[in-house]
Amino acid sequence: MFVFALLAGCATETPPAHPPEHAAREDHAHEAGHEGGHDDHHGATKAAVVEGGWSHYGSPFTKDAAAPCGELLAHPDQAVDTTVRVQGRIENVCQKAGCWMVLADEDGNYLRVTMKDHDAGVPTDTKTGAGTMADVEGTLVAKPLDPETLAHLKSEAKGDAEAVAKQLAPKYELVATGVSVKAL
Repeated sequence: MFVFALLAGCATETPPAHPPEHAAREDHAHEAGHEGGHDDHHGATKAAVVEGGWSHYGSPFTKDAAAPCGELLAHPDQAVDTTVRVQGRIENVCQKAGCWMVLADEDGNYLRVTMKDHDAGVPTDTKTGAGTMADVEGTLVAKPLDPETLAHLKSEAKGDAEAVAKQLAPKYELVATGVSVKAL
């Protein structure tokens, strides 16, 4: 029942679900711990589809609405290996290619988000903290980070080491197929 509520959850504001013309990316050399690596970026930087103040990257959404990130974080084990759509505050973004980010709920709990197959990325200069919301659709996976991958992600993050360590600590990861971002 919880999974149904999560998947059918409501969002205060829903971004459009148009197919993107492009995805934002930047050059990003080979990386350990990322599926597919970043070898294929080749310096590509492209614009997102923008509508209603939302910038969309990746595939169009297939779910009608997003649930608050906190609903997923309350019982993540019930949604593992399912497609979910959630909204949360962006707390951190990969500073090399925008290929991962960290979302936070209203209670300060974190959800790590990676872009499936590095098919898209959000701008590396995306505001974090109270500045930007993300609406993300993808598959939730149980994926604790090994020390090498954690060190790699920390090297790409912005912020102080203690805050970054907390942001990257969750053992669950949302592998995103589509992301919409809106500055507040």
